[in-house]
Amino acid sequence: GEWDGVRRVLGAAGLNPPVLHGDYLTAASLVVLGEAVAPCQPTSGPRDDMVIRPLLGDPLAVRLLLVSRPGTDIAVVYAQLEDAYRDAARRASGYHEWLLRHRSPLARTP
Repeated sequence: GEWDGVRRVLGAAGLNPPVLHGDYLTAASLVVLGEAVAPCQPTSGPRDDMVIRPLLGDPLAVRLLLVSRPGTDIAVVYAQLEDAYRDAARRASGYHEWLLRHRSPLARTP
């Protein structure tokens, strides 16, 4: 999961900070106050009171799974989700630039 990935990346960097699990509102408040950092999705949008900075390299990855009811045309659903994710990636300028630098197929315009 995401938290296992965060622990793995921090451990590889020789860090073992205390990790607090809480709700997103509390986490955002602590980040804004400068008391914490928090992982976020690469498609997260900017906020006036908070900055998003990429980690060095590509240390975190998550696997996304698509599950559907029997009889669903999964190819159609997948194509719609892929288009929506590409749109979100284009709106997140830092992530979009990263995708372009790494020649990701997600950076392609359909």
